Amino acid sequence: TKIRGTFFKEACEKFFPMLEQGKVYTFSGGQLKLVQNKQFNNLKNQYEIMFSVQSEIRAVVDDSNIKPQTYSFVKINALNDCDVNSTVDLVAVVRDSS
Repeated sequence: TKIRGTFFKEACEKFFPMLEQGKVYTFSGGQLKLVQNKQFNNLKNQYEIMFSVQSEIRAVVDDSNIKPQTYSFVKINALNDCDVNSTVDLVAVVRDSS
């Protein structure tokens, strides 16, 4: 079963530099919450985990039984070709917000 983990500003700034693709980690100190808005969470789980700067992430020895996550990225200019309300994998960089 998949569950979504969410990090906001300070937690992102703290933990993002520590994480490396392809490595295995344990996460602790998150707060389990009911999904409030299904629009932002397409997983079939009614819960998500919210992490803060007080949470902990530790690298652990790789476990070959864990399957890697696979993505099928869609270019932004191809979003109009996707079905309405479909789930897509997309990467974007936000340069500014207000």
